[in-house]
Amino acid sequence: MRCAPTALGSTPVSSSCVRLVAVPSKLSHGHPAASRAYSGTPAGFIKSSTGHVARRCSTSAHNARAAHVAVQQGSGQPLINTYTQLPDQHQKQQQEFYRLLHTPLTELMVEAAAVRDRGHSCITFSPKVFLPLTRLCSDACGYCTFARPPQPGRRAYMTLQEVLAVARLGSQQGCSEALFTLGDKPELLYPEAAAELASMGYSSTLDYVAAAAAAVLAETGLMPHVNAGVMSQHDIQRLKSVSASQGLMLEGVSPALAAPGGPHWGCPDKQPAARLATIEAAGKARVPFTSGILIGIGESRAERLLALDQLRQLHRRYGHIMELIIQNFKAKPSTAMQHHPEPPLEELLWTVAAARIMFGPAMNIQAPPNLTPATAAAALGASSSSSSSSSAEVEASWRALLDAGINDWGG
Repeated sequence: MRCAPTALGSTPVSSSCVRLVAVPSKLSHGHPAASRAYSGTPAGFIKSSTGHVARRCSTSAHNARAAHVAVQQGSGQPLINTYTQLPDQHQKQQQEFYRLLHTPLTELMVEAAAVRDRGHSCITFSPKVFLPLTRLCSDACGYCTFARPPQPGRRAYMTLQEVLAVARLGSQQGCSEALFTLGDKPELLYPEAAAELASMGYSSTLDYVAAAAAAVLAETGLMPHVNAGVMSQHDIQRLKSVSASQGLMLEGVSPALAAPGGPHWGCPDKQPAARLATIEAAGKARVPFTSGILIGIGESRAERLLALDQLRQLHRRYGHIMELIIQNFKAKPSTAMQHHPEPPLEELLWTVAAARIMFGPAMNIQAPPNLTPATAAAALGASSSSSSSSSAEVEASWRALLDAGINDWGG
């Protein structure tokens, strides 16, 4: 595949030019479409466009006692590690956290980009079609605009015919993946959802997800990726046979998020223990999995590191996390958090760089480009003239994310 400059710049800054290529979904063990089972690298390229970027390296080490104090800051409540660590492992974690929390951002970004370059020579994206099977949800997160309550005259679920029609359109446009998104078990909260499922012959939303994914796989050849919320290992195993991969965002582990007034208050499926149990169940089932964290919703930097460490421990144990998403909060109208301040680009860059350093060169790390804060000048110290227009700021922000260590734009 030939390397060529993108609109982001004319000269690659690493020794090997980073290419922007379209890749198929990460593939599961035994999936009929899989050509290379259970690998963190793409099974093959669909097509290439053009590409670019990367950077260099630097490290330092600091005091473990100060790290312990820093890790306890944030919500003001004790932070409990879900997975038991030996004393020496805990000390290493404290030292690592202290270094990440106190190293200047520019140094972290240089180090993170160098780490990324050891494992990736191209920037990837996945051409996918979006299938919102239902927008009903049993949770009510303070920032969510996807979930909505039942409304008279409006179906609770897409029909199978609608699912297949949209999937076929996506296939015709060159998509390789069908992304199933949905609210978490809405039939437990809404009688309308349970009644509609029953009318279609299904007893639960997960039963219907399995049927819809099987239909898309059989009728279109697209590879289903299923984001179905908190699940048991039985549910995950059942969906494995009809999907290429599955996913669930951890979002965060800060106790403040689920406290009264927090974004996850009254949302049982957002409890970190429940989400970590689902991610671990996927590991036991050997399902390629996507997870990640949401930043800027009330957590501290130290609490982000704790959340990333929980995911890293699970990945070290099972090797199943194929992609890590670092997503920044965006305030949306008509939500409880519509006036909550959005995290600046600097926070996103720091978190991406920390994640890359923690997870190493092999992990696929993504930051959604449609959510990128357009404040590159303030974060990187650029002159105001370099960000005179909104499009220039966004372009500079995307370049900064590449410099911070991402290797994937999602899809």
